[in-house]
Amino acid sequence: MACREVPVLWRESPTGLERWIPDVADRQFIAPRLGQLLGLSASTVLARESSSLGWRLFFERLAEYLPVVMVIEDLQWADPPAT
Repeated sequence: MACREVPVLWRESPTGLERWIPDVADRQFIAPRLGQLLGLSASTVLARESSSLGWRLFFERLAEYLPVVMVIEDLQWADPPAT
């Protein structure tokens, strides 16, 4: 499989989101949060809590159709350093 650039994938993502996230309200909530995660939504910076809710909802909706496995490595780097 050829590697495609992220912007190409993002342009195609509405179709993908429609396939896996049939609810319009869910798609409208999820899309900007995934865009921020992928570094494609530079105009709006969403709150961390809001982004986390969007990503969680995305994976929950995917899991309704197929198994989802997440591997989170070096999670400690997500927290601010202790002072």
